[in-house]
Amino acid sequence: MITRTLDINEEKPHQSALHEHEVLRQALHPEFDQNSDTGETVGAKKAYFQKIRQEIMALDPINTPELIHTLDRYLEEYDSHPMDAKTMDEYIPKRLINSGLSVCTHFLRWAMDIHLSDDEFAAMKDFEDAMMRLVGLINDYFSWGKEKYLSSDWIWKFLPHPHETIQLAREGS
Repeated sequence: MITRTLDINEEKPHQSALHEHEVLRQALHPEFDQNSDTGETVGAKKAYFQKIRQEIMALDPINTPELIHTLDRYLEEYDSHPMDAKTMDEYIPKRLINSGLSVCTHFLRWAMDIHLSDDEFAAMKDFEDAMMRLVGLINDYFSWGKEKYLSSDWIWKFLPHPHETIQLAREGS
């Protein structure tokens, strides 16, 4: 899944991960094709993204720019908001941005040749947001068993908060 490919942050310090995302973003723009910055770990991914960008533009030059824009916006916003939420109401909007599901749903529509008007997209937005909230929280729950042991300086899960709020041991969360 593309979001897993982009999930650089779990193994890297936050600022380094942000730079890696910037390097990947270059692959989405032809004007950066000659840029030799490969980051620390994303050089092969950048080359792959450049190749894919060229191939999908050849397949659908009309609708692909919007898909690339969605991916570009995701990479720009991903992990850019501090995880300082103390409640679910504060957490959910940030999780929606960082879930990557907007890229997934846009890609699915693009691959199925479903192109929504602005009105049609607006009509689906509440459903799509609800689905992204649910999938994001399910991901948080099922990945926490592994991710709680990562040494990252940037945790994007809500599960650490209950143990801080009610002094629940980390092992119990």
